[in-house]
Amino acid sequence: MRNFDQEIEAKRNEFEEVKHQLSNTRNQFKAALIPFVQQQFKTEAEKVIKRNPELVKELGIEKLKELKDELAILSANAPDIINEFFDEEQLWWDLKENEHLYFCSGKYLPDHLNKALRLVIGKFGELFSKYDLIKIKPTGQNDYDVWIERDEYTRSHKHNGRPSYPNRLECTPDIINYVSEYKDYINNAKRIQSDINKIQREKESTAAIDLWDSL
Repeated sequence: MRNFDQEIEAKRNEFEEVKHQLSNTRNQFKAALIPFVQQQFKTEAEKVIKRNPELVKELGIEKLKELKDELAILSANAPDIINEFFDEEQLWWDLKENEHLYFCSGKYLPDHLNKALRLVIGKFGELFSKYDLIKIKPTGQNDYDVWIERDEYTRSHKHNGRPSYPNRLECTPDIINYVSEYKDYINNAKRIQSDINKIQREKESTAAIDLWDSL
Protein backbone atom coordinates (compact mmCIF):
# COMPACT_ATOMS: atom_id res chain seq x y z
CA MET A 1 0.00 0.00 0.00
CA ARG A 2 1.32 3.41 -0.94
CA ASN A 3 2.59 5.54 1.99
CA PHE A 4 1.66 9.08 1.01
CA ASP A 5 2.88 10.63 4.27
CA GLN A 6 6.30 9.07 3.80
CA GLU A 7 6.51 10.39 0.24
CA ILE A 8 5.51 13.88 1.36
CA GLU A 9 8.07 13.84 4.18
CA ALA A 10 10.82 12.80 1.76
CA LYS A 11 9.89 15.64 -0.59
CA ARG A 12 9.86 18.14 2.28
CA ASN A 13 13.35 17.04 3.28
CA GLU A 14 14.44 17.48 -0.34
CA PHE A 15 12.90 20.96 -0.34
CA GLU A 16 14.79 21.94 2.82
CA GLU A 17 18.04 20.79 1.23
CA VAL A 18 17.39 23.01 -1.80
CA LYS A 19 16.64 25.95 0.51
CA HIS A 20 19.99 25.32 2.17
CA GLN A 21 21.65 25.45 -1.26
CA LEU A 22 19.81 28.70 -1.99
CA SER A 23 21.12 30.21 1.25
CA ASN A 24 24.69 29.16 0.44
CA THR A 25 24.47 30.64 -3.06
CA ARG A 26 23.06 33.89 -1.67
CA ASN A 27 26.00 34.19 0.72
CA GLN A 28 28.49 33.37 -2.04
CA PHE A 29 26.91 36.08 -4.16
CA LYS A 30 27.34 38.64 -1.38
CA ALA A 31 30.95 37.57 -0.83
CA ALA A 32 31.66 38.04 -4.55
CA LEU A 33 30.23 41.54 -4.35
CA ILE A 34 32.86 42.70 -1.83
CA PRO A 35 35.86 43.00 -4.21
CA PHE A 36 33.54 44.28 -6.95
CA VAL A 37 32.21 47.09 -4.76
CA GLN A 38 35.68 47.99 -3.50
CA GLN A 39 36.96 48.21 -7.07
CA GLN A 40 33.93 50.28 -8.03
CA PHE A 41 34.70 52.75 -5.23
CA LYS A 42 38.30 53.04 -6.50
CA THR A 43 37.26 53.43 -10.15
CA GLU A 44 34.58 56.02 -9.40
CA ALA A 45 36.98 58.02 -7.24
CA GLU A 46 39.47 58.25 -10.09
CA LYS A 47 36.72 59.26 -12.55
CA VAL A 48 35.36 61.96 -10.24
CA ILE A 49 38.80 63.38 -9.49
CA LYS A 50 39.75 63.52 -13.18
CA ARG A 51 36.41 65.11 -14.08
CA ASN A 52 36.69 67.94 -11.52
CA PRO A 53 40.25 69.34 -11.63
CA GLU A 54 39.20 72.82 -10.49
CA LEU A 55 37.23 71.56 -7.50
CA VAL A 56 40.06 69.21 -6.58
CA LYS A 57 42.48 72.12 -6.65
CA GLU A 58 40.16 74.20 -4.45
CA LEU A 59 39.88 71.41 -1.89
CA GLY A 60 43.62 71.38 -1.29
CA ILE A 61 45.92 68.72 0.07
CA GLU A 62 44.44 68.42 3.58
CA LYS A 63 40.86 68.00 2.42
CA LEU A 64 41.89 65.56 -0.30
CA LYS A 65 43.83 63.48 2.21
CA GLU A 66 40.83 63.54 4.53
CA LEU A 67 38.59 62.38 1.69
CA LYS A 68 41.00 59.61 0.69
CA ASP A 69 41.16 58.35 4.28
CA GLU A 70 37.36 58.32 4.50
CA LEU A 71 37.20 56.44 1.20
CA ALA A 72 39.58 53.81 2.60
CA ILE A 73 37.28 53.36 5.60
CA LEU A 74 34.24 53.14 3.31
CA SER A 75 35.96 50.47 1.23
CA ALA A 76 36.90 48.48 4.32
CA ASN A 77 33.24 48.62 5.39
CA ALA A 78 32.05 47.20 2.06
CA PRO A 79 30.89 43.87 3.63
CA ASP A 80 28.67 45.69 6.14
CA ILE A 81 27.27 48.02 3.47
CA ILE A 82 26.45 45.03 1.25
CA ASN A 83 24.69 43.32 4.15
CA GLU A 84 22.73 46.49 4.87
CA PHE A 85 21.11 46.51 1.45
CA PHE A 86 21.21 42.84 0.44
CA ASP A 87 19.89 41.26 3.63
CA GLU A 88 16.35 42.51 2.99
CA GLU A 89 14.16 39.41 2.88
CA GLN A 90 12.02 40.61 -0.04
CA LEU A 91 15.07 40.33 -2.31
CA TRP A 92 15.55 36.60 -1.81
CA TRP A 93 13.24 33.67 -2.52
CA ASP A 94 14.71 31.50 0.26
CA LEU A 95 13.96 34.21 2.84
CA LYS A 96 10.53 35.15 1.51
CA GLU A 97 9.00 33.48 -1.54
CA ASN A 98 8.38 36.07 -4.26
CA GLU A 99 7.71 36.54 -7.96
CA HIS A 100 11.09 38.05 -8.91
CA LEU A 101 12.52 36.51 -12.08
CA TYR A 102 16.23 36.44 -11.13
CA PHE A 103 17.05 36.69 -14.82
CA CYS A 104 20.37 38.33 -15.70
CA SER A 105 20.55 40.20 -19.00
CA GLY A 106 24.16 39.83 -20.07
CA LYS A 107 26.35 41.47 -17.41
CA TYR A 108 23.43 43.13 -15.65
CA LEU A 109 21.69 41.96 -12.48
CA PRO A 110 17.90 41.58 -12.29
CA ASP A 111 16.24 44.92 -11.55
CA HIS A 112 15.56 44.30 -7.86
CA LEU A 113 19.18 43.27 -7.18
CA ASN A 114 20.57 45.99 -9.43
CA LYS A 115 18.64 48.55 -7.38
CA ALA A 116 20.20 47.24 -4.16
CA LEU A 117 23.68 47.33 -5.71
CA ARG A 118 23.18 50.92 -6.85
CA LEU A 119 22.26 51.84 -3.27
CA VAL A 120 25.48 50.19 -2.06
CA ILE A 121 27.54 52.27 -4.49
CA GLY A 122 25.38 55.23 -3.47
CA LYS A 123 27.34 55.30 -0.21
CA PHE A 124 30.29 56.49 -2.31
CA GLY A 125 28.18 59.33 -3.69
CA GLU A 126 27.08 60.25 -0.19
CA LEU A 127 30.73 60.56 0.89
CA PHE A 128 31.87 62.54 -2.15
CA SER A 129 28.85 64.86 -1.91
CA LYS A 130 30.27 66.15 1.38
CA TYR A 131 33.12 67.58 -0.67
CA ASP A 132 30.81 68.88 -3.45
CA LEU A 133 32.27 66.43 -5.95
CA ILE A 134 28.98 64.57 -6.50
CA LYS A 135 25.35 65.74 -6.37
CA ILE A 136 22.89 63.66 -4.36
CA LYS A 137 19.99 66.16 -4.49
CA PRO A 138 18.21 67.34 -7.64
CA THR A 139 18.46 71.04 -8.44
CA GLY A 140 16.15 71.14 -11.44
CA GLN A 141 18.97 71.66 -13.95
CA ASN A 142 21.28 69.03 -15.44
CA ASP A 143 20.01 66.44 -12.98
CA TYR A 144 20.82 63.43 -15.16
CA ASP A 145 23.94 62.71 -13.09
CA VAL A 146 22.39 63.17 -9.64
CA TRP A 147 23.11 60.20 -7.36
CA ILE A 148 19.61 59.61 -5.99
CA GLU A 149 16.93 56.93 -6.27
CA ARG A 150 14.51 57.12 -9.18
CA ASP A 151 10.86 56.14 -9.30
CA GLU A 152 10.55 52.69 -10.91
CA TYR A 153 7.74 53.81 -13.19
CA THR A 154 8.25 57.50 -13.99
CA ARG A 155 12.09 57.34 -13.74
CA SER A 156 11.99 60.75 -12.06
CA HIS A 157 14.06 61.37 -8.93
CA LYS A 158 12.35 60.34 -5.70
CA HIS A 159 11.56 63.03 -3.17
CA ASN A 160 13.84 62.34 -0.20
CA GLY A 161 15.30 59.38 -2.10
CA ARG A 162 18.41 57.61 -0.88
CA PRO A 163 21.81 58.15 -2.56
CA SER A 164 22.02 55.76 -5.50
CA TYR A 165 24.42 55.20 -8.39
CA PRO A 166 22.80 56.86 -11.43
CA ASN A 167 23.59 54.18 -14.02
CA ARG A 168 23.29 50.42 -14.46
CA LEU A 169 26.29 48.45 -13.29
CA GLU A 170 28.04 45.77 -15.33
CA CYS A 171 28.91 42.89 -13.03
CA THR A 172 31.67 40.29 -13.20
CA PRO A 173 30.91 36.76 -14.50
CA ASP A 174 31.11 35.14 -11.05
CA ILE A 175 28.45 37.49 -9.66
CA ILE A 176 26.15 36.80 -12.63
CA ASN A 177 26.75 33.05 -12.33
CA TYR A 178 25.69 33.02 -8.68
CA VAL A 179 22.38 34.68 -9.58
CA SER A 180 21.82 32.20 -12.42
CA GLU A 181 22.60 29.34 -10.03
CA TYR A 182 20.18 30.81 -7.51
CA LYS A 183 17.47 30.93 -10.19
CA ASP A 184 18.05 27.25 -11.03
CA TYR A 185 17.68 26.28 -7.37
CA ILE A 186 14.41 28.23 -7.19
CA ASN A 187 13.08 26.30 -10.18
CA ASN A 188 14.06 23.07 -8.46
CA ALA A 189 12.35 24.15 -5.23
CA LYS A 190 9.16 25.06 -7.11
CA ARG A 191 9.18 21.65 -8.81
CA ILE A 192 9.40 19.95 -5.40
CA GLN A 193 6.55 22.10 -4.09
CA SER A 194 4.48 21.03 -7.09
CA ASP A 195 5.33 17.38 -6.38
CA ILE A 196 4.23 17.76 -2.75
CA ASN A 197 0.92 19.30 -3.81
CA LYS A 198 0.35 16.51 -6.33
CA ILE A 199 1.02 13.79 -3.73
CA GLN A 200 -1.25 15.57 -1.26
CA ARG A 201 -4.08 15.63 -3.82
CA GLU A 202 -3.52 11.93 -4.59
CA LYS A 203 -3.64 11.17 -0.86
CA GLU A 204 -6.95 13.00 -0.50
CA SER A 205 -8.41 11.32 -3.61
CA THR A 206 -7.38 7.87 -2.36
CA ALA A 207 -8.87 8.58 1.06
CA ALA A 208 -12.12 9.64 -0.61
CA ILE A 209 -12.43 6.53 -2.77
CA ASP A 210 -11.48 4.27 0.18
CA LEU A 211 -14.28 5.87 2.19
CA TRP A 212 -16.71 5.30 -0.69
CA ASP A 213 -15.66 1.66 -1.06
CA SER A 214 -16.07 1.04 2.65
CA LEU A 215 -19.74 1.95 2.63
